[in-house]
Amino acid sequence: MRRILSHSRLTGGLALAIGIAACSSSSTGPKGPPSIPDFVFVADTGPLAQLYLFHDSTTTLISNGTGNDTDPKSAAGMLVFSSDRDGNNEIYIADEAGVTQHRVTRGSGPNIEPALSPTGDRIAYASMATGVPRLFIVPAPALSDTGFPTPVALPTGADTFVPEQSPVWSPDGTRVAFVSSRTGTSQVFVVAATGGTAAQVTHETGGAFVPVWSADGQDVIYETAAGARSIARVPVASGGSSTLATDSLGIGEPTCNAELCLAVTDPSGSDGAIVWFAFSSPTTTAILPRTHNERQPAILVAAH
Repeated sequence: MRRILSHSRLTGGLALAIGIAACSSSSTGPKGPPSIPDFVFVADTGPLAQLYLFHDSTTTLISNGTGNDTDPKSAAGMLVFSSDRDGNNEIYIADEAGVTQHRVTRGSGPNIEPALSPTGDRIAYASMATGVPRLFIVPAPALSDTGFPTPVALPTGADTFVPEQSPVWSPDGTRVAFVSSRTGTSQVFVVAATGGTAAQVTHETGGAFVPVWSADGQDVIYETAAGARSIARVPVASGGSSTLATDSLGIGEPTCNAELCLAVTDPSGSDGAIVWFAFSSPTTTAILPRTHNERQPAILVAAH
């Protein structure tokens, strides 16, 4: 089942605020708002967490309404996400409009946080099959396939009892960034997509979470929790992090393209908004109020 909701229905009549309502106290920003890219996000509408597509100021339900759908990510004109619609949390792949949705994994424990490779042929994800989240890679099936491809563990150099989560592919598909607590706090690491010994790239006292790559593959952008949550970036080759965005409510869950990032204010709660900010300015500008706990935005990436 698919339906289109106007923005006013999804957010209880609050006005759309693209390029108008600043959520931070900064007084400087871009001279004019960039084009807000299409993105998918999660909202709690009714009893379930569901996926919505934001396009041209309109939100469209793309979940099928039979389970909780979360963790959306996009690449190569496709969408991956996690859903418990079949009982266990499993990984699914779909076209960007959600018309055709195909289950990918068949695991003994929850499978979560999928990320599709830039060429659309592989999916990295975290599996709780052993009771501890660990990274796996599985071939991405065609939407017409009926079987389940075989996943393989992604070696990262850590013992199997060490939690690893939130994998994301570099733009060239040769590396995977992820978070691990192997050093005592959650930090971002980078490993070759074929596996190996991962290199630590963040050293945040409050931990680092939810990594994404910059469009040029040089930096990792992530959420950090030293005090109020903020968004930072770190050059993978040289280290040395810098703050990209802050907000009085905290800000996190970044998703970025070459021009801007989307993020969520009050990421540990359900207030705030889905916002955008430019790399040149920390000013955040509201897109969607979090009337239904709108969260986990994922910019849609077209096939090349």
